[in-house]
Amino acid sequence: MPLFTSRSVRSHVSVALLGCVCALAPAGLSAQSPPIRLRLPGYFTPMSVDSVAAAPVAVAASREVTYKAVNAVLTELKIPVTTQDAAMRVLGSGSARMIRKLGRERLSSYLSCGQGMSGSHADGWRVTMAVFVWLEPVTATETRIRVGLLAGAQDVEGVSKDPVACGSTGVFETQLAEMIQKRVALF
Repeated sequence: MPLFTSRSVRSHVSVALLGCVCALAPAGLSAQSPPIRLRLPGYFTPMSVDSVAAAPVAVAASREVTYKAVNAVLTELKIPVTTQDAAMRVLGSGSARMIRKLGRERLSSYLSCGQGMSGSHADGWRVTMAVFVWLEPVTATETRIRVGLLAGAQDVEGVSKDPVACGSTGVFETQLAEMIQKRVALF
């Protein structure tokens, strides 16, 4: 006689196995960071920053060294680091406000916010940016990073014009990853 002949016994065994798998799942998922959802000027609903994160870039350093390098680079760019979660492996800011420049570059190098009579809105309007960097340890000496950037712009002359959502050109994400790679060599 087969071990599991009745349908109800097979169902109970299946439910028990599913329960065991579900009980183990949270331990494996706890290392993943929850999605970061923010509402920025120009967006009608909260947006998930990690959904627009660039492709992962490998950094030849441990997660701890990479974490320090990311923090130093964001500070150098005058992006206020308001989220520092070493356990969830994420650093960044959900509300960095700036006008005209980020670091030494004009904001229009990094963002497309539309055009007006005086040029790019990215260069003349108040831009609110969300910049986050996620770190994923690969080995003891290698870390993968992903950079997410969302931005919106508001006319500085008042609220007579609606804010606009800004698209990334991809340049900032690439340059930030390069800066982080150079910075890890200093630690």
